[in-house]
Amino acid sequence: MERIFVKPGSPIKLDHLKRYQWAVNHIGLFREDNSCSTILDCACGCGYGSNLIAKNNPDCQIIGVDLSLIEAITFAKKWWATLPNLSFLEGDIQKLIFGMGVFDAIVSLESIEHTINPLKTLIELKRVLKPTGILILSFPSSPTIKKNHWHLSEVKNFDEAKYLVNLAGFSIRQEWQQDKSFGVFACVKKEIDNE
Repeated sequence: MERIFVKPGSPIKLDHLKRYQWAVNHIGLFREDNSCSTILDCACGCGYGSNLIAKNNPDCQIIGVDLSLIEAITFAKKWWATLPNLSFLEGDIQKLIFGMGVFDAIVSLESIEHTINPLKTLIELKRVLKPTGILILSFPSSPTIKKNHWHLSEVKNFDEAKYLVNLAGFSIRQEWQQDKSFGVFACVKKEIDNE
């Protein structure tokens, strides 16, 4: 699996850091009381982003989940599980171990392109999100399969990504296209827009 391993104090790829910072700034934005008690960082990789979310949300329980126990989760626990409100678990983004409607917010950056079925992935994220929850999602907004053998699917452009997110049952509340190569959405469940 494609991974970026970063230890505390090491330089972090600026583009990744910008997306996590955007997520941190938008997590509580669309909730009525601007609060969260549980946040999932889905496909958390080595854990530095989960740590950033936890530092900026000290009153929330943050859970970082990644498919790779041996590489990612072991590394995350060793180097980034330094805060009392942060834990890491092994888990599959397409079949999460959590019950329905558990999380106030889900951050899933550069993850859906690593799955064979991005729609199934988005529907699974919707399942574990609370009815009033927010999903922060990023993805490459141009074809990448030929450039990156770790990518199992692709979103060809920003419009296709919007369609996919809508099809999964989300409404996009805010979007940001970073350097014309990555798209980031802040989404809520469609039921919220219909109330």
